[in-house]
Amino acid sequence: MPGIVRESAESVPAEITGAELQRLMAITPDVILVCDGVGVIEAVSPAIAELLGYPATTLVGTTIERLLPVEAQAAHARSFAAYAATPFVKRMRAGARTSGRHASGHTVDIDTQLMPLMIDGQLRLVAIIRDASALRSAERRLEELNREKNEFLGLAAHDLRSPIGAISGYAELLLADGPGNDEARFAAGAILDACASVRALIDDYLDVAAIEAGHLRINLQTCSVAQVLRQAVTIEQANARRKGISLAIAAPAADRTLRADPGKLLQVVQNLLSNAVKFSPAGSEVLLGFGEHAAGGVAIFVRDQGPGIAPADVERLFQPFARTSNRPTGGETSTGLGLAIVRRIVEAHGGSIRLDSQLGKGSTFQVLIPASDPSP
Repeated sequence: MPGIVRESAESVPAEITGAELQRLMAITPDVILVCDGVGVIEAVSPAIAELLGYPATTLVGTTIERLLPVEAQAAHARSFAAYAATPFVKRMRAGARTSGRHASGHTVDIDTQLMPLMIDGQLRLVAIIRDASALRSAERRLEELNREKNEFLGLAAHDLRSPIGAISGYAELLLADGPGNDEARFAAGAILDACASVRALIDDYLDVAAIEAGHLRINLQTCSVAQVLRQAVTIEQANARRKGISLAIAAPAADRTLRADPGKLLQVVQNLLSNAVKFSPAGSEVLLGFGEHAAGGVAIFVRDQGPGIAPADVERLFQPFARTSNRPTGGETSTGLGLAIVRRIVEAHGGSIRLDSQLGKGSTFQVLIPASDPSP
């Protein structure tokens, strides 16, 4: 078929002769359907019989809506009229859901591409229709497997919490038992540190499972931004001191309140602060602060003096299980889930997160929370 039609209303339609189109329709496994500007079918390839069960000759002169489920026909007629007024190439979309009606009455999953085409000098609208049943079946199976995976992770994480709690409890008893064997006390402290790491891992897995299952709940309240930042510093202070890193909050002109889930907002700030401490060198400073955002709402930032993030890593930084080329400066573990969780929580508030980073000069994460409540 000569010419290329780009996805644009201003594109010049490709041209083909009727004879060329007939030869193409005879050999292609996809259905090719030709109709006029009001949706009346003028020609259709023989492949329609295998896909939807209609002999091609019985469709000529009928409207394209005949090939659709009854409940979709009226809406399609309206959208087709709008498309026909300014036709352009409408390509098959990954993940699009379209159904055709089989001659026997049941629905069939299909993908459709539309385009204007000059046939023997006359403008016609052409649909290329492809069977998508196998693809849809595979997608449904993948969704089912993903759901089973999330359920397994959730159950496993919940089941791990009890023994980890028991181990922590016994380690705390050893430490609280007064002066004793230094090696035993050192081992008890190491056990507590390991338990804390496992708890954090469990919490991350549970958060991801809840988010992927659509169970992320945002309980909006009026909360103080300064208080959230102070809470995050209190939680992370011990880890920072152990590594010789100072935490500071930039003094704002005044406190700011906003409508947000205070627990989830604390989780966001704490996660960003924990990451900053994890990848910062001894003797450096991590600075937190907030201010008004130009577009309205509040901008919260966490700035470190770490190694910075390579441009190649930035693109995938907020994806689950993503890891950068940087390594924690204190040998800490990382699941690669924290920033993915942060982004989903921020987006659930109707906000966004951005990163400014230069290699060797540190990174600044900025969370933007809008002034108004997120749309349901």
